[in-house]
Amino acid sequence: MAPKQNAAADIGDTRRNIIKAAEGLFMEFGYRAISTRKIADTCGLTQPALYHHFPNKKSLYMEVVKNYLYEMQMGLERIIKRHPELEDSLFRVIRYILMHQPKKLSQMFHDIEYEMTPDDQRMIHQSWSAAYQLPISSIFERAAIEGTVKDPERLDTDPSSYTHMLMSMLSHPLPEKMPLDHRAKLYTEVILHGLSSKN
Repeated sequence: MAPKQNAAADIGDTRRNIIKAAEGLFMEFGYRAISTRKIADTCGLTQPALYHHFPNKKSLYMEVVKNYLYEMQMGLERIIKRHPELEDSLFRVIRYILMHQPKKLSQMFHDIEYEMTPDDQRMIHQSWSAAYQLPISSIFERAAIEGTVKDPERLDTDPSSYTHMLMSMLSHPLPEKMPLDHRAKLYTEVILHGLSSKN
């Protein structure tokens, strides 16, 4: 019994290592520039061993994206549950995103748009919504009920618009020479209070 359990654990560890190695390569160089041979070499595997876990490059890329989005969703939901106060929650969420999102996010968007099929794109969009939009919108929904942000209905919109504005800001990150906490604080301040000196 024990040998089978160890073998299953080894398969799990190998699969996780492949996903992590592939994530680093895809996010750095892009989907088209990376071959399965390069991924296998990085993991210390043969290509047949890699194909034992993933039948082709696209299936591995899809798993990389889904794994990244799942980890992001779990992280954001955990923060929001533990930190219900608006400004603290938003600061921590923004800080977590800045720490964990790919440095070359535009490369990821490009690969999804030009290398994946429409069905794959729809699947990724659903996972993206679950990972980012729903958790962050829940912050603004709760804040609107509590009256700590402007009622979206007064602006003829809904909390998801607040989320889109924040995500648009984060897709064009501030220079990394600015400390992480300073960047997170600035985003939080601007999204909640704007830049007016009257606030």
